[in-house]
Formats: sequence, structure tokens, C-alpha cells
Amino acid sequence: MGSKVIRTINKFKNLILEGVPGTGKTHSFKKILKGWKAETGRDPHPNIFSITFHPSFSYEDFVEGLRPLISSSVSTSIPNINVTIKGCATLQKVAKIETNNGLYFFEHSPAVTSTSSSTSAGAGSFEIKDGIFLQACTLAACSPDKDVFILVDEINRANTSKVLGDLLTLLERSKRAKWNVSSSSWELDEVMSLILPYSGRRLFVPENLYVVATQNTSDKSIAPLDIALRRRFAFERVDPMDELSLINSLNDHQISTTSLQSSISVWTQLNNAVLMPLLGPDALIGHSYFYEESVFPPPKSLDVEIIQLHKELIQGITTDTNQVFQRVIWVQTGVGTGGSSNQLDLCSGGKANKNVGIIQLFEGPDADKDKTKTYSIDISYLSQLYKDNPINLPSSNQTWRLLLKGVDGSGNKLTTLAPNFFGGKILTFAQIDRNTYRLRVHEADVLADLVAWSGQNHDEIKGASSRQFGQINNCGSEKDIWLHQILPQLAEILNVYDAVEIIDQNYRQAWIEDRIEDSDLQNAALTGLSELDTLLGRLEISAKVHGSGLGRAIHIKNIT
Repeated sequence: MGSKVIRTINKFKNLILEGVPGTGKTHSFKKILKGWKAETGRDPHPNIFSITFHPSFSYEDFVEGLRPLISSSVSTSIPNINVTIKGCATLQKVAKIETNNGLYFFEHSPAVTSTSSSTSAGAGSFEIKDGIFLQACTLAACSPDKDVFILVDEINRANTSKVLGDLLTLLERSKRAKWNVSSSSWELDEVMSLILPYSGRRLFVPENLYVVATQNTSDKSIAPLDIALRRRFAFERVDPMDELSLINSLNDHQISTTSLQSSISVWTQLNNAVLMPLLGPDALIGHSYFYEESVFPPPKSLDVEIIQLHKELIQGITTDTNQVFQRVIWVQTGVGTGGSSNQLDLCSGGKANKNVGIIQLFEGPDADKDKTKTYSIDISYLSQLYKDNPINLPSSNQTWRLLLKGVDGSGNKLTTLAPNFFGGKILTFAQIDRNTYRLRVHEADVLADLVAWSGQNHDEIKGASSRQFGQINNCGSEKDIWLHQILPQLAEILNVYDAVEIIDQNYRQAWIEDRIEDSDLQNAALTGLSELDTLLGRLEISAKVHGSGLGRAIHIKNIT
């Protein structure tokens, strides 16, 4: 966050960061803390108070309320979160004022309400507990030389007016207690205060307490904040980054953008050319999903090839040919068959999953249905591209086989290298495009690393002495980012705005033309959606509209 935002919260004391999900609103709070001293000259207190509002959150949770009194004989793991200030010279200087029991909020009330006549310790009894706001006020009152912060995440998910109650007025900057440096005390003569309803203690809000909240503007199921509350907060919009800023930021975080370049471009077009002109700023998709870098544990094997593969998985590109790849298929080999030992058996099902074998990983779920079909793939090995390596099902043994017999541009055959591939090795095929794979050959001791990186996507070859195979989803998931994060949010947005036709290629043009008169904007929106279609095709993700009437919805499916 820039200096402008810090100056805004320093002036108003209360700030709401609002925007669509995934724009880094909570992360922006951390940036405020980081730049606070440079801009204000004051230190933020190291103890940061943080809470997330939700529909059942109440005044009793936030300010003060009754809680069951746990008997000392009962073992409990529930922590006591009350802030106890012992021997605080600052608070000892606050003169007593006439309250119900002569106590300020930072002094613990002895009040305990019993709902039972039982004399057993703690039976049916309640005690008054300070909520997070009172704890923060106490710390701020005792630390006038530092600034205390409360982060309220998702402030609009609770009944905010009910949660804040009569505290609302005290939050105003003009109603807060000011610190008198010369007398080293809080000035309370003209400050606004109130009597807390449960304990009868008097509450004032110190000027060095700052409330920063976040608000999701996309969720239309939540009632907007009322005017009385809004006028006591400053508002700062946090929008999705532009394409260049996002790329620079990802590079600063040492996240490779090479494999994400096309995704970032499509995301930018989706926001700028489709969602903004058609649905408005609250329908945009945030940028934070691209920071979900894939985590692959470092390899345990010292095999040079597996160390290189690990680097490629993190960066999302092949180090030898500098190409983006989608996933890695790996196969533990026995001995190559055929006269030239150049045939690799591809099982049509594993031991755990009989429907998914190596042939399905290469050619899709329906690969084994047509026994007469012949496939072909191109294989890049040692920077040479060997084209037309057939995959077929010999009638002799009914096992699919990959014949490593492709030819490069100079007429050299992969067959001449094939014997080096087998004999207890592990082959990894990084998929560059639909029919092109980059091949690496690894020693057998890399198996544990490949299994760990594959997660649940590995199995054993049936009847093959426990030889294994599997696939590793690349880099984190460019595919996972769209399949599990961006597309579900997009589907929810389109459903909320009754705009699911945008995703349907058969209806989108008419839908867009009904809502935008400018032909240039129409063409830009259709181009952006066409680029989205192309990306999803490459990632092998299907997003289709199914149903009719109120039942129309977007169905997202992983094709592979």
C-alpha cells in the first residue's frame, strides 16, 4: 500500500479495504504495517489483533459478554485471551470517575452471574469476558507511544451494526481520547465514553487504536453496510492488478511467469474486455490465485536428471528447449521388447484403478476402446525432435506399445538410442503439446521422488513385478489455478449476475449484443472469450452450461 492509504487511515483511524475476492486485501494490511513507521514516524505495536466476522458473531464476542466459568478442577485447552495489564504506569495515572462500580474498561470486573444455587465450584456460573476490541483498547491505553491495530476480515459478513452497537460513536476520530505528552496521561475531560452494559465499566477509545477492515464487494447475498457505519470509516478500493504489474510482482516473489504468461493474458482480457464492460467492477476476478506457486519437495535422489526435472516443475518450462509443458508422465521400465529393444509396453489399467493405465495417460480415457486404432507422438530427446513414434496394439499379446522409432530432421532414428532407455530405468515424458513430449531417462532411485510429486496420480502396472507409473501436474498448477480457483469463482459470478450465457459459445454473441451497442466493445468481449476457450482447450478443461430456466448452471470438468 502506498503512502496515500497510510495517510488516509492515520487521519480517519478507521479504514475499510473493499474489492472483489483475490485482490490481496488482507495482504494489503501487512503492507500498511510495513510502511507505517516510515510514513508516520511511529511504531506499530507488535501485537496485532485479528478477527474474522461471520453471521453468528456478536457484540458479546467483540466487546464484552458473559461466558461460562470453567471450574479450576476441569481440564480445558481453551486459552484465556484476556489482556491483563499489571503495573501499567500509564493507566495508574487515569483518575477515577463516577461509574457504576468505579472501574475503567482496563480494570477487570469482579461481576459473576450465577444461574444455579449449586455451591460446587463453577457450576452454572458465568463470568464477564473482554472481547477482542476491549483487549485492543487496553493495550492501546497502556502503550501511548505505539499504534495498535485491529484487522477485521470480512466485516460485512456479520450484522455489523449489531456487533458494534453503541461503540459506533466512540470510533469516530473526534470522539477519541488524546494523549497529553506533557502530563503523560490521557485527556478525558471532553472525551466521549460509555458505560459497558455487562460490567458497568467505563470505556473510551484511545487515539492510537486503528481499525482496518476488509469487505468483499462481489457477494450480493450480504446486506450492504448502513450509512451510519459507512460515514465513520474511510474506504479504499483494492482492484485486480494490471498485467504488467502482476508479472513484475510475481517475478519479485521468484515465481516463474513463463508458464503463466498465456494464463495472465487471458485473465487480463477476461477482466478488461468481458467482465468490466458487461457486469461491472464487482464481477472481476482477482490476481492472488497466480501466487499459488506449486510446491514440490526437493528431490532425495542425486540423479542429475531428476534435479533438472525438479527445477522444471517449479519453473514450468523445459530447461533444454525452453518450452512450456503441461504435465509429466513417468514409467518405470523393465527390459525393452522387440528386436531393437525399442518397444515400451503401455498397460491399459493399473492395479488400483483398472480404468486408467499408461495408454490412457498418453491418449485419453477412451484410448483402449478402439483396439484397431494407431496413435503417434513426437519425442524430443537430447534437444533433437524424433517425429512419428507409433502407439498401437499388436494382435499377438493385446498390450499397447510405444515404438521408439521416430526420425529426426537429419534422418537419424530414435531406435539406435533405445537400448539405453531400458534395463531398470525410469522414463519421464514432459508433455509440450497434444502430441509432443520431451523425454528424460532417470536412474531407478528417483522413484520415491516421482511418487511424492505425483500425489494420488500413480499406480502399479498389472502383472509387472510392481513396476509403477504416474503423472505429475505441472507447475503448479496452471491447470489447478483455473480448474479449482478461477473458474469456480467465474461460475459463481455469472450465476449471481444471471449471465451464464457468457460461457456458452452458442449463446454468448446474442447475449453480448443485447447489452453492448458499441461494436468494438462487442468484438473485444468475443475475442477475450475466444482466448479463454483456447486456453481451457489447452489445459483440457471443459466449462459448459447445462440445464434450463432456474436450473441453468455452469459445469466445470477436468477432461483428462
